[in-house]
Amino acid sequence: MSSGALFFNEEGKFIITKPNYKEGWNIPGGGADLEESPSEAFVREVKEELALDKKPISLLCVDYVKKSSMGHDHLNFVFDGGVLTKNEINSIKLQTEELDEYRFVSLEEAVELLAENWAKRIAKCIDARKVHKTVYLENGNAASQEAA
Repeated sequence: MSSGALFFNEEGKFIITKPNYKEGWNIPGGGADLEESPSEAFVREVKEELALDKKPISLLCVDYVKKSSMGHDHLNFVFDGGVLTKNEINSIKLQTEELDEYRFVSLEEAVELLAENWAKRIAKCIDARKVHKTVYLENGNAASQEAA
């Protein structure tokens, strides 16, 4: 199980991070520890990776990933972290043991940088955020039901 964070700037772009231990880009977040809830993982990962003390505003999606890259089924929770102030953005300190870079991107820019499954997931999350809903996905694709 893992949690991801979607943080936006005032221009409506969202933050992605460049890990130094694998190819590609991600959103901030990571795997939940034993007996750690998805929202607790959000708080911990955001603090570790960006040095921001933030709580999730709402759940945007749950994505069931069948046989993920980790070799087993996986649940990925993506939370809305809201719009970061200029002061919060200026205070970001990357966890240099894991991350080399961050940037704010549009969805179009993100599609070029994120893995396909992440690009699909984030597009669905952005749509869900616009209508204040949570979506249930399977492998990045809309499943048959959506939660209110």
